[in-house]
Amino acid sequence: MSLLSNKIHKRELKVGDHIYTYRKFKTYSHHGIYVEENRVIHYTRTESDDEAAASSNDHAGRGCRVCGYRRKAQRGVVKSCLDCFLSGHKLYRFGYGVSSEHFCAKRPGTCSPSPCDHPDNVVRRATEMLDQGNDNKGGKFGEYDFLDHNCESFAVYCKTGQPSSGQALAFKSKTKVFFKNITEKPLTVENLANTAVQAAFSYKINVLQQHAVTIAQQQQRNGAAMSPEEMDIVHDEKESP
Repeated sequence: MSLLSNKIHKRELKVGDHIYTYRKFKTYSHHGIYVEENRVIHYTRTESDDEAAASSNDHAGRGCRVCGYRRKAQRGVVKSCLDCFLSGHKLYRFGYGVSSEHFCAKRPGTCSPSPCDHPDNVVRRATEMLDQGNDNKGGKFGEYDFLDHNCESFAVYCKTGQPSSGQALAFKSKTKVFFKNITEKPLTVENLANTAVQAAFSYKINVLQQHAVTIAQQQQRNGAAMSPEEMDIVHDEKESP
């Protein structure tokens, strides 16, 4: 995977891939799982509003001619063709098992240092979530929440069995750092600069620490010895509030 970009061509897709595409000038990304040729299972908003409901009623029979997907009418976990998923935007593949350096260099919501499961398990999870329902309650996966339960957390769950959203975690981490530093320190240029740096890397540092703890715990269960560096990380993690 390129350090500069995760962008791929459609012909490079493999079943079980976690893919994403950017929306609204790259302010956020939409994620899904490529489950079979030209088909993606993804998670959309579950709540409805008057405008969306009206649009659904007016265009109830005007789904995609390829897959039948109706963007305004279908909610929760849905299945569509790749073009409906991309909605005219470029295609990217989410990276798993990347190095710490790679992870720190990339923007949130594009890769993870954690490994992923076999493609068969990934597709099975996505299909199970789809079969459990795609109504305004989100079926088995639950109701949509921008910060805690979104399309990225759905795709990561399918890949690893644990839901997580880098975009949401980064946003919450940055907000916490900004609020803490601005309320507790004087508003100087130096402090503002330090706050910006801390906000940019706090989320990544937390993820890497948790990843190291997970690896150390796995090694302990497997009877493997931990390095001094891993022991320090585990100790720091246990001591942190």
